[in-house]
Amino acid sequence: MPEQSILKILQYYAGYFAQSDLFGIGFVTLFRQLGWWILQGFAWVCDQLEGLVNTSYELINITTGAVAQKYYDKLMAILTLLATFALVILGLRFILGRKKRPQNVLGNIALAVAIITLLPLFLIKMNEGLFLFREQFSTPGISNSEQILMNSMTDLTYLETQNWYYDPLTGSFSDEGKPRMNTDLGLDNININETVDGDWGSVWRKRLLYDENGNAFIDDMKETSVLGVTIIPAQSYYRYHFDFLTPFITLLATIIAMFFSLWKIIRIIFEIVQNRFFATFMAFSDFSSGQRAKQFLRGIFDSYFVLLFITVIMQLFFVFQEYINAQSWNGLTKAFFIFLAALGVIDGPNMIERVFGIDAGLARSAVGTIANMSRTAR
Repeated sequence: MPEQSILKILQYYAGYFAQSDLFGIGFVTLFRQLGWWILQGFAWVCDQLEGLVNTSYELINITTGAVAQKYYDKLMAILTLLATFALVILGLRFILGRKKRPQNVLGNIALAVAIITLLPLFLIKMNEGLFLFREQFSTPGISNSEQILMNSMTDLTYLETQNWYYDPLTGSFSDEGKPRMNTDLGLDNININETVDGDWGSVWRKRLLYDENGNAFIDDMKETSVLGVTIIPAQSYYRYHFDFLTPFITLLATIIAMFFSLWKIIRIIFEIVQNRFFATFMAFSDFSSGQRAKQFLRGIFDSYFVLLFITVIMQLFFVFQEYINAQSWNGLTKAFFIFLAALGVIDGPNMIERVFGIDAGLARSAVGTIANMSRTAR
């Protein structure tokens, strides 16, 4: 390759060509390895939380499972006595209450019967719809954490296979929006401190220097030899360049968002089980108005809506990440925007709560529960 082309490549990718330590031992190698281990640790935590979030949705089957149904069957005897008592009270109110008699009694009794007979079928269909909805958003392939790390890395040997996206005729580069890694490589196959020893006269054996006037020029990598025996080998370039700050903050933001998502999912599923019980209980104890049972039924519907919403908002968060990582901004700017997006995921859109009256945020329920636990402990 002509030296003029090598000079342009080294200038254009100056931030990506990092010279290794001599003999592969030194502070640069150590810090690169420590940084990579930290990112891999965060990626592992992110993968575990992602798996827990996906698995947590399967808990929704408890609402229609044999264990819960067995529990509800035991309650039927109590509910029968409760319904008998409620009917007696209702009859007395009809007989003695001349001015204020219960309204829509038949409708409320029909509601109680519907809750017993149709609510289990409704929950089965809602669960099926929830799983079908999530399948539409599932993206088979590499995990989100692996995608985050891959987006923050550049494989210089891959750029070389693409001729550095350099056009020698125009002297311009066309790497904007182009891949800088082979995503099929896999993180397990990456040695972050791998170096490249190219042929003499290639980019790998040249280094970028500047004279006293600030003019750039290239020179050969230096090695020390005695009687034709190499004593100190020439330094090499690291194969991989990775931005530590951006994936670190991105993974941290993703971990926080997934943790609160997991918290909210488990809490909502438990509330659905509770609401089913209390809806049945209230339907058989309140034939006069039926409003309490309707509120618990509304709570079941709202809970399913929030479960769907959590799936949507997490996918939007990953889309937001992908868009930010595709921009040419510096790493600090990308990390800052992604972290703010994670805070938006945790807080939840205010419009959802304003229109539907549902707390769609992931953090407020967690903060409220912790506060209640603190007050109880005191």
